[in-house]
Amino acid sequence: MFAHYPKLTAIALTYPIALFVFAAIGPEAMHMLVEPFGIGGIFLAGALYTYGFTASAAMFIIPSFLPDYPVILIALVGGLGATIADITIFRLMKGNLKAEITRVSRLPSVKHVLKSPLMRQRSIRNIVGFLIIMSPFPDEIGVAFLSMTKMNESTFRVVSLAANILGVYLLAAAGTLLY
Repeated sequence: MFAHYPKLTAIALTYPIALFVFAAIGPEAMHMLVEPFGIGGIFLAGALYTYGFTASAAMFIIPSFLPDYPVILIALVGGLGATIADITIFRLMKGNLKAEITRVSRLPSVKHVLKSPLMRQRSIRNIVGFLIIMSPFPDEIGVAFLSMTKMNESTFRVVSLAANILGVYLLAAAGTLLY
C-alpha cells in the first residue's frame, strides 16, 4: 500500500505517532506547551485540524486548551481557523493529495461505492463530505466529496464552518474526560 499511496499511508501513520507522543508526555505537559499561545493557539490548532499531516496532532492539541477556555469558545475559534484552512484547500484542491485521492477513487471497490445509486445523490455526497470535514481526518477528502457536487465557495464556507465548529466542539467535549 505504501508504494501505491505514500501520502495517504504517511497520513495514516501520523495518528498512532500522535497518540504515542501524547501518551508519552501526558495531558498536563501538553497543556503547559500550548498554554502560552492562548486564543491564537486555538485558532492555529483549528487550522491544523484540517490538513492531512497535522490533523492527528491537532486532535490532541485542541483539548489541551480546556483548562483555560470553555468548550464553546474553543469550538468557535478553532472552527474558524479550520474553516479558513478549508477555504484554502477548496481553492487549491489541485495539490499533491488530490492525485492520490483520485487514484483511490479509481479502485474497483471504491468506484463501485461511488457509482452506487445512493452515492449518486448530491445530498449523500454532501453529508459524507460534511462528516469527513467534521471528523479529525484530512479535510482534503471531504472537500473532494463536496467539490464533486459542484458546490460554490460561499455555500462551502457555511458548510465548512458548521462542520468544523461541530467537529472541534465534539473533540473538545471529549477532551473534558482528560482535563
